[in-house]
Amino acid sequence: MKIRQKMLIMELSTAGAFIIAITLFLILLQNIISFKNMEIESQKVLNKLNQINYRTSMLINSRSNFTEMDYLWQASVSTYSRHLEELNANPDMRLIGKKLSQDILHLTNRWEDLRKETLDGFSSLVKEITLINLKMKVGDFTFNYAYNFKDLDDLLTETEIELLGKFIEEQRAVELEMVSYTTIMKTLIYGISVEIERRIAFTLYLILGLLVLIITAALIAAFLYARGLSSQVRQIQNTASLVTAGNFNVKLDIRSTDEFKALSDNFNTFTDMLWTRLDAVRTIMKDMAELSGDMDDIKTVEREILNLAVQNSQADAGAIFLYDEEEQLLRPAFVKGDFPPPYPVPASITQNPEKAFEHFRKTDITPGDSVIGKVASTGEAIFIKNGDQTRELPQRWSNDPLHISSFMAIPLLVSNNVLGVFALAKKEPYVYFTDLSFTNMKTFGEYTALSIDNRYKYKELKEKFELSRELSIATEIQQGLRLNKLPRFKNFEISAFHKTAKGISGDYYDIFRISEHKTAVVVCDVAGKGIPAALVMVMIRTILRVIAHPDRDAGTMLTTLNNTISGKVGSDQYATMGIIIVDTQTGELTFSNAADLPLNIYRKENGRFSSFNTEGLPVGVDKETVYPQQSIQLNPGDIAAICTDGLTEARNIHGNEFSMKTLLREIKKYNEKDAGEISEIIGKEMEIFMRGSYLYDDQSLLIMKYKGE
Repeated sequence: MKIRQKMLIMELSTAGAFIIAITLFLILLQNIISFKNMEIESQKVLNKLNQINYRTSMLINSRSNFTEMDYLWQASVSTYSRHLEELNANPDMRLIGKKLSQDILHLTNRWEDLRKETLDGFSSLVKEITLINLKMKVGDFTFNYAYNFKDLDDLLTETEIELLGKFIEEQRAVELEMVSYTTIMKTLIYGISVEIERRIAFTLYLILGLLVLIITAALIAAFLYARGLSSQVRQIQNTASLVTAGNFNVKLDIRSTDEFKALSDNFNTFTDMLWTRLDAVRTIMKDMAELSGDMDDIKTVEREILNLAVQNSQADAGAIFLYDEEEQLLRPAFVKGDFPPPYPVPASITQNPEKAFEHFRKTDITPGDSVIGKVASTGEAIFIKNGDQTRELPQRWSNDPLHISSFMAIPLLVSNNVLGVFALAKKEPYVYFTDLSFTNMKTFGEYTALSIDNRYKYKELKEKFELSRELSIATEIQQGLRLNKLPRFKNFEISAFHKTAKGISGDYYDIFRISEHKTAVVVCDVAGKGIPAALVMVMIRTILRVIAHPDRDAGTMLTTLNNTISGKVGSDQYATMGIIIVDTQTGELTFSNAADLPLNIYRKENGRFSSFNTEGLPVGVDKETVYPQQSIQLNPGDIAAICTDGLTEARNIHGNEFSMKTLLREIKKYNEKDAGEISEIIGKEMEIFMRGSYLYDDQSLLIMKYKGE
């Protein structure tokens, strides 16, 4: 019997076992569905009962239209009764057991008694309340609130008050009765759920047991069919294990009339080929290892790799083309030997072999064009054993110096990305590359691609290390600019909140005294990152502290600063900023800003904000810019706030913006607190707002509060 016949018998046995298992599963699944339907029905009953309790409570605790509430209450009672009857009539009740079915019936009878003895009377009282339109007379009050209202006599007559009191008393009695009934019903529904889950679990275990039993029977049958093959399979397995362990001298000797005989012959041929290929691969790996010298000398490594490829394949010429991602071209990196162009060239070149060889060395190839470009575009190696029998290469006479007798092109692939192509050619007539040579060169191509990629990554890693070092220096510069401790004043409070989006911040603030009672407050957002931005911050900080003088106002300082740094920094390095000169004794401010940093003042007297802004380009753009200023008088309890746009334009995970409106609302809300407490609260609010989202821009906020003399 052939292997295919034996396998067919095992497959049919397994398929039959699964069909039986699926049939049993569907039968038992129907029971599980019935259980779940029963559980859903019982939960519906409980939900309707909870709805009655809720609407009973709303009769005295809601301001809504009482007629509508009466209708909803009556409807919920009727709906519950209907669902309870449907639950009793459900034929699936038999599945949960006789005791639980009797308990449901008992609760149904108790519900009928509860309706007759309590709910019907209460319903009549509700109708009476509705008829005299008592809800309209108490207005927007709930009945519960109205009954305890001290001026109830002004709203209702004595008879109506008595009726309202009776209604509230009856409502509470109904609630107590319903609570007792609901508790019992919840216990029963829970018992039903537990019983259903227990029976479902039993059913699932039964299904599992049947599946195991049927599958075991199928496996035993398959084993009986396969036992005749086990000896041969075991022999193949043992021999394959020896080969896997590295012993290629073993031979597989199977004497049978089935396919295992052909497998045995092919296996022995395969082990012989393994020896040959292993020797070739070992040679390639050894040669590649010798090239793992200086990681910086990429070109030398690529040249030596090409020499190895030509040597190991016994080619007459070889070439490496590297892919230029920017130009999207294959550029010849190295060519060894006189490589005939494997594509058509002008007749004027073909007549001069030296020109043809030079043309190949200097010509870029577009992916998709010629046989080399095709390898780059498809990522598939091409092997042309006999160049005279293909149209992929130019047809040339065998005695032509540009004749190619055999050709192979291997893509240099890393993670499906083409780094380049290396090509090899034999020119001597009737001398060809072998299939084994092509296989070895594909392996060589994999090692070559990894080697080139590793060296490029090493170069990239070095560049990143240099960049990381630059960022570290910029961070140290910035840390030197930050205030370790904010100054304190008797009549004036200043606090700050600052958060950096990345390692290098573009925001900067400074607070320094100009005289005994005058202090400069600076908020700045510098364009750019890294050391250039950090150096601009240093320049701004240094110049401001040098030009600061008690007689200079904010506008003058900003104009002088701009005049000093304009033309001395790059065109893409500018800063938006605001300068505030604070008289900490009198609460007087002078304010000037360079683009988009307004000053907002909260007035304690009327609880409103005023926004101050002056015209002007960012600092460092135009040397001739003159910045105006505004004078502002703070009164005791007033708060001044200035921030960068990274705070107000921050967005949370839902895309909502924090906004200036939110910031001002928080300041107003906590205006009675100290400046430090306000900035701390806003910082925590921002942290909650941004939770789970990415911070794209730096955030800086300065809060100033005048306490008065």
